[in-house]
Amino acid sequence: MALSCDSNSLLQASQCLDCIPPGAQARVQTYLLAVLAGASLDPDTLLKNAACFRCLDGFHKEVQTYLLCQIAGGDVI
Repeated sequence: MALSCDSNSLLQASQCLDCIPPGAQARVQTYLLAVLAGASLDPDTLLKNAACFRCLDGFHKEVQTYLLCQIAGGDVI
């Protein structure tokens, strides 16, 4: 079954993760992205390597969602 990356499908599919507290979701996402990318899990290294993305301020979540859909092999609509 193909993954659909439209907003309604993503929201529906993610409801099973509602048990993760809102404050912890960003930490879980960062960990998962680092694992998928094969990157260091050291916080200092991650911060140093992320410094080049400061130009994305305010848009990190949108970019992360797009990248995650691409990693998952979904069609971005």
